Formats: sequence, structure tokens, C-alpha cells
Amino acid sequence: MVGRNKDKRLLPLVAVAIFTMAALSGCLGEDDADSIESTAPRAVLEVDRESRFAGEPFTFDAQSSSDPNGNITKWVFDFGDGETFETEDVDEARVKHRYDAGGVYSVTLTVFDDATDQEGPLNTTTERTVIVDRRIDIGPAMVAAAPTNSSATARSERAFEANETAERYELDLLVENAMALGDSKMTVRVVDDNGTVLFEELVEVGQGENVTVESAEALTGEGTFVLELIAESGASRATGELRIYHGTGSE
Repeated sequence: MVGRNKDKRLLPLVAVAIFTMAALSGCLGEDDADSIESTAPRAVLEVDRESRFAGEPFTFDAQSSSDPNGNITKWVFDFGDGETFETEDVDEARVKHRYDAGGVYSVTLTVFDDATDQEGPLNTTTERTVIVDRRIDIGPAMVAAAPTNSSATARSERAFEANETAERYELDLLVENAMALGDSKMTVRVVDDNGTVLFEELVEVGQGENVTVESAEALTGEGTFVLELIAESGASRATGELRIYHGTGSE
């Protein structure tokens, strides 16, 4: 009788121990999914190039974005130029985009998952910066000190705009002598909208010859800049390219 009563006294202690172990191991019948706190997805945005010229496509890839405890349900791209794109298909989360204007653009990606909080679906946003430079075709421009027809003038101008992110320009120009006999001279000049001369060179071209003119200068601020081609003697023809490079303003 004494042994049997002792066993009865131990039963409550054993029950408490089993209950405690079950609670600690999470085996109380609660749904395991409810005990896991949902976390926001991880947004990853990759770009194939940091800079391109206007009209050339960038490739933006968000397919490496992930969700540690769920599924991504939507990818939203904002390209920074007023254009957006969104998809619910991971195969479409790698997109190409072209910019028409030079500048520095902040591109954002926002990914949404299938979990929610008090404000709606969980989401995460990441950002990348891309630089868009510009190319401007020059000519063919004919200038003549004594023009004899409408195809040539004594002066030709090509204006170009620079916004607040434009840092410098580069000019590559081929100047040809358009005279059947004799030499020709042309002044090549770049000025800003205040009339400040950024570059100036007198180009002398012999009969049957051509000369290459190159210039690379920092831009003095935003505004209108002008490439001037001025005939000093004879007649010359100029063709080439002007490139405007943009930057973030930091080294």
C-alpha cells in the first residue's frame, strides 16, 4: 500500500514535466506556420552597364530577388524617366529600357511577396543609378569665306543643351578643304550661353588635304552651348561627332 501511494504522488510531477517539455518543443498543437514571423522579400536589381548613350538599351535584371519564407508575387520597375513596368511573372523580371535624353537616372525595383502585415503585402525596394550620355552628329557643314551658292555660308552653328548633370563634352571633327585650288582656313569654336569661349582653334587645310580637330572640355554649367564653324578663307567642309558626358558629381 505504501508503494502504491508513493506512485500516485509522483504522477502529478511527471505530468508537469511532460507538459513543460511539450511546450518547450512547440508540440502543443499550435500551427507551426503561425509561429513563424513573415519577413519582407529581398530585392535584387542588376544592370548590364552603368552608362550608355541615349537610344542604347540597358538590361535590368530582377530575377535574383528572393523571399526567405514565401513567394514573390510582383516586380515593379520605375526607370526614373516617367516610364514604369510591372509583372507577376519571374520570366519577365529581366527587361530592357532605352532613354531618349541624357542625364543621371535613379532606377528603383520594388518586389512584393504573398505575406501581409497591417499595411498590406510585404515589399522591399532597392535602387540603382545609371548614366545616359549623348551623341550629336555634326555636319556635313560647308562654310566659305565668299559663298557663291546656298549650300555654303560663311558661318555654321550647332547648338546643344546641357542639363545640371552634364559634366564635359568631347568633339571629334574632320575638316576638309573644299577648294579646287588653294588653301582654306576655318575657326572652330565652342562657347557657352554667356559667350565664354571654352575652345577655339584656327584650322588651316591645304589643297586636297583634311585635318582632324579634337577637343575635350568641362562644361561650365547647364544651358545652351554652341559649336561655331567660321570660314576665314577659302571653303571648308566639316563632319564629325560631339559627345556630352554626364555624371553624378562625385568622384
